[in-house]
Amino acid sequence: GVFRLNTFLVEGMRMNDENVDIFLGRMSIEDMVMDDQILDTVINGGFSVYRTGEIVINDLDIEAEGSRISLEQFSMSNIPLLPYEGASIPDYDSEFTLEKFTIALSPYDPTLAEYHIMLNMLGINDITINANSIASHRNVGNRYRQISTGDIELVGLGTFETYGDLEYLKPTYHMINQSNFENIEPDQALLMLSSLGGGIFINSLELSYSDNGLMDYALSLAGQTSGMTRGDIADMTVMMMQAELMQYPDLANMVIPPLEQFIKRGGRLVVSIEPTVSLPIISLPPLMSSPAEAINVLGLRVSN
Repeated sequence: GVFRLNTFLVEGMRMNDENVDIFLGRMSIEDMVMDDQILDTVINGGFSVYRTGEIVINDLDIEAEGSRISLEQFSMSNIPLLPYEGASIPDYDSEFTLEKFTIALSPYDPTLAEYHIMLNMLGINDITINANSIASHRNVGNRYRQISTGDIELVGLGTFETYGDLEYLKPTYHMINQSNFENIEPDQALLMLSSLGGGIFINSLELSYSDNGLMDYALSLAGQTSGMTRGDIADMTVMMMQAELMQYPDLANMVIPPLEQFIKRGGRLVVSIEPTVSLPIISLPPLMSSPAEAINVLGLRVSN
């Protein structure tokens, strides 16, 4: 059976424990579905959530010993995770947002002096993160297809963007969501994921990074310690990559030119794969022994 949480609401909550002050402006959960034995499973560890519900958190502020962590808003739409009515998860569209998640560590802590020097060189006072993800989930025969886009912005530094089009055999998807990877060793978790790899398929993937100051800082710091210009650092990096990839000319010709341009002028670096047919991830390890074949099979592209 299941337990349905129709509405859970907290507003204006303050907590104080020794040197820690917590303020929560508002948190709401609506229409969450989980195990009907939730109290027993929480006590004994682990329980299944079938639907996340609509979760919204506004104005969270935590202060401790001169440091502060704050969050303007977190929201997650109602996402079905496991089937509890019927044999499959229904089609849905979901969205996750994180706005102004800020980490401001104490400027008075001497152990953080180098950290604050780095921030000053970057022209920022703290680390602020914005994130967003949109996904569609569809039933396609005996598979689920999930197409998602996401971005993580490190304010004043740069932005990571992702796009994914994956398919899962339905039993594989359910096994992943029901598996608890927290209480097992990393090698066992990897083995478990590998055993499920035959049921996960890649249609296309893309990862990009748009620089907005982080590269300038890194290269400026490298230049101060080495006495080299940004162009010199780019040339040295290219020479090192050419030596490493000497045995793989196809890979070198694809990767080195856009990386060289990115180091010299910044901008946006994009890595994508788009195989001609849906590719099971269990087939990836054998491809690694032949980069030229991997490029063709994966449809690998690198651009700036």
